[in-house]
Amino acid sequence: MNAQTVVLSPDQILAEATKASLDGDYKTALAKTREAGKAGSGDLSFATRYVTAVAAIADLSDDRHRSSLLNQALKAANEIETAKVGDGTKDAEFAWHYLVAIGKLADSIADTSPATSGKLYLAQAKVAANLKTNPGFPQESLSLLAGPLMGKAFAKAIAKDADGTLAAMKPAFEAGFTDYEMLLDNEFIKELKSDKVNALVKSKFVAYKKGLKKWARNSVANFKSFDFKFDVADIEAGRIRNSDFRGRILVLDLWATWCQPCREAIPHFVKLDKEFRSDNVDIVGISMDNPDDPRKSLKVVRNFVDDNGVEYAMAMGNRSVMNQLAPGQKLPTVLFIDTQGKVRFIAEGPHNFFQLAAITNELIKQEEDSPTSLPAIPALSGQF
Repeated sequence: MNAQTVVLSPDQILAEATKASLDGDYKTALAKTREAGKAGSGDLSFATRYVTAVAAIADLSDDRHRSSLLNQALKAANEIETAKVGDGTKDAEFAWHYLVAIGKLADSIADTSPATSGKLYLAQAKVAANLKTNPGFPQESLSLLAGPLMGKAFAKAIAKDADGTLAAMKPAFEAGFTDYEMLLDNEFIKELKSDKVNALVKSKFVAYKKGLKKWARNSVANFKSFDFKFDVADIEAGRIRNSDFRGRILVLDLWATWCQPCREAIPHFVKLDKEFRSDNVDIVGISMDNPDDPRKSLKVVRNFVDDNGVEYAMAMGNRSVMNQLAPGQKLPTVLFIDTQGKVRFIAEGPHNFFQLAAITNELIKQEEDSPTSLPAIPALSGQF
């Protein structure tokens, strides 16, 4: 009897491409992305996922394969743009995924093709502007459009238009844009050398950091604390347990290499580790790549840690860790645990460094302000 041939879906082939890139096998990653593209041709929903994934693979790739990968992602993005179904005026969910995809591609291509990147940023901002008034887009999620709206400012900066950059920033700030550090570090905005642009960003940044103190205080105060126990293997063949950190503040990052927001957040934890290492604070990452069989992902996680300068402890999450999370909990999930082992706040989804630092500082402040037990007063001898 002949063995049946297993036909993989386009998404499964794309997952193989991602795995190959994480393993450093960029030749296979490129071949698999091409195979996935052919298999999913004509499926615009897949095309949005394809653009995002291939751009991320290109970021991991070497120079030899990077341009070919980006060209494939651009081809898929153009296919969606030509179909005119992702402009934000119709299917809000599809438009959101398209917006995320072209934003990721714009970031990936900015260093090699600024002009093309600028066009993508403009397209992203246009979709975001349309989604603001699209009844199908949830009103409680409007702040998610802040980053894409800032895309227009990047496009104007690429075009050396300082006044246009300034004007484009204001709607993004009004929508809740908060990644000020990224703005100040953006090469195109720095090249403008605009005092007005820099002054606006810096003033917003100062006000934002002041507001974060109140946000952190209220967030911790209103959170219902609970115990979180774990006993997991670290990537160096040791064990990491919650009891190891008794008496210390613990910032626990639950993440995965296949989760793009998780990967993008790793530099925040590297910085957090360096800044709070001497403040009775530990940073620990727990990879949730494969909680049913953590060992299968050990090599991928080790490679990622080595490639990204991670010096804090890293462990492999298991089903026991997963079962303590709420159903449908998103990654990344960051647990802030006090010196008594109680979870005092959970940051679900992407948070910037300053938000993570604000919660950490709030726990440090509470520890410093908590009354310490006074020594017992010796019994008095004699009588009055």
